[in-house]
Amino acid sequence: MEVAIPVLKEQTVDVDRKWWCQYLFFLGSQVEQDAATALSITKEAIYLFQQLVDTTADDENLKLLKNRLQFLLFSEFKLFSCQEPLLAEKDVLSLAQLLRELADGEDADVREVCFLSESEVFLRRYNMGEHDSDAATIFSIANVNKCMTDLNNLQLLADTLRCTATGLHCTKLGGLALEIQMSIIERTVESHGDCAVERNALHVMSLFSNVYEGLSTLEEKSKIVSLLKSYLYNNVRAASGEDTAGSLAAIQTFVEYFAVDAWNTAVKCNATRQRQLASYWKDVAVDFANLLFAENVTKETLYHFHEIMPLL
Repeated sequence: MEVAIPVLKEQTVDVDRKWWCQYLFFLGSQVEQDAATALSITKEAIYLFQQLVDTTADDENLKLLKNRLQFLLFSEFKLFSCQEPLLAEKDVLSLAQLLRELADGEDADVREVCFLSESEVFLRRYNMGEHDSDAATIFSIANVNKCMTDLNNLQLLADTLRCTATGLHCTKLGGLALEIQMSIIERTVESHGDCAVERNALHVMSLFSNVYEGLSTLEEKSKIVSLLKSYLYNNVRAASGEDTAGSLAAIQTFVEYFAVDAWNTAVKCNATRQRQLASYWKDVAVDFANLLFAENVTKETLYHFHEIMPLL
């Protein structure tokens, strides 16, 4: 939806032009129930502000324009992540370029928003095979970590990659999404530190669970399981010891979920005579069962099943 504002564009009013632009910015931020109208108003206000208001001599004007550009581009990316982009690709790129020029490359938040915007356009134009190599470079852990610091925005990027991968049936993008999600977990664990394991174990386990539930292949799941076992044994159990009230106690339900899911996966692989995979997932189930407390019925049940189920 394009919002026409002929009176302002023809400059037929004497009221302060900056005030009118600010009023439009305000309207754009208040129309929460209609994203298309909100972004259209904000986009028009940005173009008017750029044309009618001097940003070179007033830092406040420059700050306001940058702020609204960031709002517009980030809102657009969130809509794209839901597969409902509103701005044309050329508008996204031109607005991101304008924001970069205004920020002069020094603002980390601006760099992050511009990276998301450029990622959006890249993904909207994505063709499997043709763009796989570029995707591996753009969404490599090294490049993503250089461009982005906010873990919530990083998760938004990973979710968007996975959604795009699903729509295109593209394993390349799915793999890159998983690498970013694993990086988020690792950075979260590092930021918590050893002294905060108990307080943050539930948060970390919820991250693992959310990622795991979104995976579709056993190869992807095995990567998450490997990282999860490392976290549970090297961080959580090391911090908890035998303390039944510690961080390991707080996440027993999560551990039980992964143990049971691993066992069910082993059974499915065994039924289809995938002997090597069945053996791997049997052992994974026991690795998780080892972290369950003695009174947990699932623990002994999995031990028993592990002993009696033959590999076909």
